[in-house]
Amino acid sequence: MANINWSVGMKTKAACATAVILVCVGCAAANGPSLEPIPQPPLTAAKMRQTGTARSDLLTATELREVRPLTTLDGVRRLRPEFIRPTVVLNGNEPAAVMPSVFLNGVYAGGLDVLETIPLDAVEEIRFLRPSRAYDRWGFSCRCSGGAIQVTTKRTN
Repeated sequence: MANINWSVGMKTKAACATAVILVCVGCAAANGPSLEPIPQPPLTAAKMRQTGTARSDLLTATELREVRPLTTLDGVRRLRPEFIRPTVVLNGNEPAAVMPSVFLNGVYAGGLDVLETIPLDAVEEIRFLRPSRAYDRWGFSCRCSGGAIQVTTKRTN
């Protein structure tokens, strides 16, 4: 007789727990998601340096000026290190590490060493494109298997 009472007690506890969960889910569904966006504080270059991660695939001239790098490559290395990391691709059955290519104002310029030759004060923005987006932009003949670093320079009049 004691075993019967115990199993009935466990079934009652399980039923109560299930009921509580269903009530919580029902209340959440009845309220629905908020239609108002949750305001987010602006993300500054200083905040990105604190977290060590970039929040976008864009690096601006303003961000570069704030950290005062020696070269454009140094600025990319410090603010967006993920831009210059190799991408692993399969070459036949063997994995190979491929570095991103650099495009200057939309034209292929070479490898990462090109970033050393671009004057910091000429840079307007630097954008990283993953391989698929780079192929969309420049076609399948581009040297984009490691992604592309698109450097846009300031226009001079």
